[in-house]
Amino acid sequence: MPCLIKSFTKSCPGLVTFTYNEMNSVLFKKKKIKNFLKNNNEWIFGIHLQGSYERLKKFPYEDWQNFILCYNQNSKYLKNISVEKKIDVSCQNFINIYNIETNKKYWDLCIISRDSEIKRISYTVKLIKKLLYYKKDIKILIIVPDERAFGFFNTLDKNSYFNLIPKLFSNDELKKIDFISSNVNSFGNFSLSEKTIFKFLGESKYTMINSKKEGINRTLIQGFCYGTKAIVNNDLESEIVDMYLNSENSIFISDDLDDSAKKIVNGLNKYVYSNKLMEHFRSIFSNEISIQKLKNYLEKLLIHKGYNFSGEWFLKDLSTRLCGHGNINSFQIYYNESYFFDWFDKARNVQNNFRSEDDFYSFKVKDKPNFYIKTLRKIKDLLKKIIK
Repeated sequence: MPCLIKSFTKSCPGLVTFTYNEMNSVLFKKKKIKNFLKNNNEWIFGIHLQGSYERLKKFPYEDWQNFILCYNQNSKYLKNISVEKKIDVSCQNFINIYNIETNKKYWDLCIISRDSEIKRISYTVKLIKKLLYYKKDIKILIIVPDERAFGFFNTLDKNSYFNLIPKLFSNDELKKIDFISSNVNSFGNFSLSEKTIFKFLGESKYTMINSKKEGINRTLIQGFCYGTKAIVNNDLESEIVDMYLNSENSIFISDDLDDSAKKIVNGLNKYVYSNKLMEHFRSIFSNEISIQKLKNYLEKLLIHKGYNFSGEWFLKDLSTRLCGHGNINSFQIYYNESYFFDWFDKARNVQNNFRSEDDFYSFKVKDKPNFYIKTLRKIKDLLKKIIK
């Protein structure tokens, strides 16, 4: 589902963005959806790019795409898109700056991750075990949401975070780590407030990710904005490496657990707080600066199309809303066209007290592929295995 940027009025279209994944979904290949996007006069559509896309060949541009939110206007992936249709602002640019003390550190390491092998959580847990061996007084905070559903038949992979923690760590080691794992089914996706997360980051020397593929990772950028340095794998495939990481703000580790633990301990022993680093990243990623930049850009777009500025602007919480991250739901819809059109019916009549797309739905939206799509996926997966 889209992110509502500006409401629709009789004299001015509304502004919405879709995610890159939605744009490439099964839903957007349906004739009814294509016709709506091409022929609708009530809305101006944009695309929000997230994740790592430089490795892709060419952006699949279509005429209904009026603007693209990206992290780099000069991206090779977007070279076929005219400059006026691109703005180098995306979800990670909207970081709220709170009055939080950042120069007094309590934790050595703050890890914000998911129980997923895409995030290489098992490697992270094993690395923490090594760190406890080399630095007995290390202080670590781990925040991993608990996505397990309630019931008697829940099964977890042996490398699941929730299996590895009790298996690998002794009681004494567990006491040295602070764990936060709220169940999303009970408390929603945002059980910790944004300000609380930023306070934790501000009180930590380093934050760490161990995934091998990322876009402009939001946790790292949030950390930089609150005086926290980064730890990443040295073969991380991400645009963030060339654009923002260096030996002064980051420690580069490898798949060698022993060597990586030693590098981190060495970095902790030499750690120096940098206010200059923090202010530099705030000048790029501050919510206040980015909101104004985006609004100015979109106002120029409306002027160019001959419209006035009537309608309400909804520019709060764009760090999560642009990517479709709701508290109850993931608002990226890939299959169900009834949800798609229902969203636009709701958006067309939105009130000025609208806060986020969570306001539209008080229930869990179930967007699932039909039997035909499921079967095709299984056949494709089977063919991939045969080819390998």
